Amino acid sequence: MRRPEGKVVFTEGEINERIKCLAGEISKDYMDLQPVLIAVLRGAVYFLVDLTREMTIPHRIDFLAISSYGPGAQTGAVKITKDLEMDIHDQHVLVVEDIVDTGLTLHYLLRILKERG
Repeated sequence: MRRPEGKVVFTEGEINERIKCLAGEISKDYMDLQPVLIAVLRGAVYFLVDLTREMTIPHRIDFLAISSYGPGAQTGAVKITKDLEMDIHDQHVLVVEDIVDTGLTLHYLLRILKERG
């Protein structure tokens, strides 16, 4: 597979090292809490897989998909196109997202998750 041309900002090794550090921090901060990691489909899936492989604590995983639509999707409405399968009420939840552009989608998601407890 041919890689797109462009400037390399972080090497694969640097990314993997950062993932290990994040997994270590999460494992330490959430020891005995069994957090729920929620990946926003599709972009966050690969990162989530790498992250959870490095975690040393029990955890659960769920997925949801969100889309922005309307005039200039950056300012339009947001809707959930695939919802969570587990109840997150009174759970420690970590949202795993790939790219935050305008913040509209993430803001909506965090508000919805907070409403669910």
